[in-house]
Amino acid sequence: SSSTATGYDEIQCTATAEDPSGATVSATTSFVVENTAPEFDVEASIGTQPLYNTEVAVCSGSATDSDGIPPQLSYQWENVTQNTVLGVDAQQDLTGVALPLDELKCTITATDSDQETATSSATATVDNRTPVIDAVLIDPVSPTTSDWVTCSVELTELDGTTPAQTYAWST
Repeated sequence: SSSTATGYDEIQCTATAEDPSGATVSATTSFVVENTAPEFDVEASIGTQPLYNTEVAVCSGSATDSDGIPPQLSYQWENVTQNTVLGVDAQQDLTGVALPLDELKCTITATDSDQETATSSATATVDNRTPVIDAVLIDPVSPTTSDWVTCSVELTELDGTTPAQTYAWST
């Protein structure tokens, strides 16, 4: 016969034989079911591509345990470039903790009821957005040949960084 067991269960099997004259004999053996560590059926991945530093990144993955009890999943986010731990949730707000081109890493740890573990990690690079020039300004607006002229730029930088600005004059 068969039954379902989980890790560390002791299983006994007793066999009995009876001959036509009614003589019987039986023997029993037993064993302990080995615990197995969880396994990832879906490896860790970081969603949201492109990934910008003003968004929430999502780490996903799933694990199973052949012992029958679903494992507990825990998360850890790291900014590998800056060598910092960011958070311990499946979702991580990148605002203020990541710059364009930083490498991020999410590690999922699956822990079963017997504290056996398995890990899966994913990395992603924060994408860079090109600054947008909203206007190039000349001061004074209508210069004469005797005026000192200044050139400046109004721009939008969606990544929250300060881009270098250079100017070139020509006639």
